[in-house]
Amino acid sequence: MFDLIAIHLFNFIAGLVFGGILGSFVTMLAYRLPRGKKLDTPRSSCPHCNKIIAWRDLIPIYSYIELKGRCRNCHKPFGIRYLKTELCSALVVGFTLLFYGFTSKTLALVVIFEILLTLGLILSDKGGIKSAPAKKKPAAKEGEDGDESGEDAGDDGAEEEKG
Repeated sequence: MFDLIAIHLFNFIAGLVFGGILGSFVTMLAYRLPRGKKLDTPRSSCPHCNKIIAWRDLIPIYSYIELKGRCRNCHKPFGIRYLKTELCSALVVGFTLLFYGFTSKTLALVVIFEILLTLGLILSDKGGIKSAPAKKKPAAKEGEDGDESGEDAGDDGAEEEKG
């Protein structure tokens, strides 16, 4: 019984650690991919003072709390997004490992979640998903109904402008 609890506890803690690291990586991806920046270089830097962030300040969750969400150099805030992303990823990976253990199902779920999280962060930066405005159909000439399908062309759910 104790062995089973120890295994589950180990899985959960390993998931929290690994998930925090993945969350940090996802945040970096969401920042660099849309800007066309390389993923391997340069090292992470403060967006305000551009100073390279020391390795000890890149430990997920812990560093954010220790530095109170601010740059060690210029003391300007990084934003709560980093902490939220790392915590979210840590908890999802932790609970996934707790429930499924180290399996291919866990790997698939974590990869899918991290991809969706990255896309969600990128979309939130861009203002979300915007739908294209509805294209207006060209006005039919008098005597022509302009629609050979037999359906009512004006009944597309959009209000027509009256002029």
